[in-house]
This record gives sequence, C-alpha cells and structure tokens, in this order.
Amino acid sequence: MEIKLFNKSELQENLQEFCNLYHLCFSDKIDTTIVKQRYLENPIDELQMCVAISNGNIVANYAVAPSYITIEDTRFKSAISLNTMTHPNFVGQGLFVKLAQKLYDQLKNNNYELLYGFPNYISNRTFINKLNWKNIYEIPTLELIVENQLEYQPNEIIEKENSKTFNNYYSNKIHIDKSSDYLRWRYEEKPNSKYYYLETINGGWCIYKYYEDIINIVDYYITENKDIYNIIGLLTEKAITNKKNKITIWSSINSNFHIIFEKLGFRNRYPITYFGATDFGLSKKINLDVFDHRNWIINMGDDNVY
Repeated sequence: MEIKLFNKSELQENLQEFCNLYHLCFSDKIDTTIVKQRYLENPIDELQMCVAISNGNIVANYAVAPSYITIEDTRFKSAISLNTMTHPNFVGQGLFVKLAQKLYDQLKNNNYELLYGFPNYISNRTFINKLNWKNIYEIPTLELIVENQLEYQPNEIIEKENSKTFNNYYSNKIHIDKSSDYLRWRYEEKPNSKYYYLETINGGWCIYKYYEDIINIVDYYITENKDIYNIIGLLTEKAITNKKNKITIWSSINSNFHIIFEKLGFRNRYPITYFGATDFGLSKKINLDVFDHRNWIINMGDDNVY
C-alpha cells in the first residue's frame, strides 16, 4: 500500500478511475468534467490531494480545496476539507487518518494557516478524535414557508447574468474571501448546478439556486438592512411563480441580519450542519478566537455541497 500526494498531472491521468471510486462510495452524480472543475480549475492554482494506491489502483482519497480566509483587508491561506472516500474492500484500515496526516503536513509546509470544513455525523468524530479538529458550531438552516409574496422595492434590486460586478466581502469577522475569481469558479463555472444572481443598488448581492421545492440562498453580502427585505421580497415572488414552497438561508444567530430574517418569518429547521476546523497557525496571527462561532460569517455556499 502506497500513501501518495497527487499532483495535477497525476489526477488528470486518473480522472476516470477517480470517478469510479467516487461512484462506489457515494450516490452523488460525478463525472470527469465535475472533477476537473472542482480540483483542477481552482483559481488558487494548487492541488492538495492524497491517495492510497494498492496494486496500481486508487483505493482511497482525501483532498482539500485551497481558499483564502479574510479579516478586513488581510488574507490568510486556508482550505476547505472535501469528501473522503475509501473503496469498500479497504474500509477499516485507517486509511483516511493516514491520508489526512500526510496531507496536513504538506499544507503546513505550504504555509496554510487553517483548514475548515463541514463534516457529517460519521466523519466528525474522526476529525475531532484523531485529526486535532475542534467543532465551532452546529449551523441550523433558516427556513421560510412561502405563503404570500412579501413587499419589496423593484427599483432597488437587479437580476444579473453573473457575479462579475459583485463587491468582495469586507468585515472584521473571519470569512471566506469572495473575490471575483472565487465567485466565478465556485458558482458560474460549476458544471452540475445552475445559480442565479441579484444585486442591490447599495452594493449588496445574493446568489441562489432552485432545489426541489426550495430556493436556497447559497451566498449573500448585505451592506444595508433594507437589502434583506428587497432580496427576500423578490425571492418570494420567484418562489410563487416557480411553484417553490420554501426559501432557506444560513445566518449567524448573533447577527442583526438573523433578527430580520426571524421578523420576516424564517425559523430554524433541519438540516443542521457541523462546522469545524483545525488551526495550523491562524490563531497566532489574529486577535479573534478561531473557534468562537460569533467571530465568523459563514454562508450555505461555503459548504461545497450546495
């Protein structure tokens, strides 16, 4: 058994084998186009992936997607933990932990400051007990049952074709950097999802998608509270027109925005998502507690499954 760090050319040569292993482990649809976009076309031009190889075949994989964590104008190199997968014939051999430990050593050597992610109930205990992760929060999904169209000002919000004109986040809280390159790669270029874009006259914006009978607000940036009323008002209109029954969003419990969403009728519902991280050195460089959820801005689209 060989534990090996993969580079881009090696993944390119083994795209179909990667997809075959993915299909064995998950029910999600994936093909080589999705793998290329997710792992090879990240605007941060690095592949961070570790595989286990037995008899020339990939039997386990763990990868992270490079990103930047930003506080005000300062960026720190970081990454989001992605799916782990092990061939059914090799489960129980501790391969995930071995892959992660080797990959984490490379991340530290490449000056990554933080690895964050959204583990499920199966992997969470392994992250906590064996990989030095800490839970930051259990994020509930705020849900609005759409019964009526809410009022909004049509002249204060614009439907856009893409995110090209969207402002990057600016906040003194910890957040994932939303540069134009990131937004284009994360949403516009994602081959297996269709996203829609709204921009307010105040410089705020919203990215949403349709899923079953739901409108998911996957990403948003609010500069003035009234933008929330305009975004939600327009989306209730979209929901009624497209026969969708619900609108969902993530919003920090400690924020003024959360209170406004409650006023509009949003309530905490399932799913509840684990959010955690392992610190490679960020805490030594900032004056915020990385593991206090009140110091973070996290949106639904920061989890790659949305």
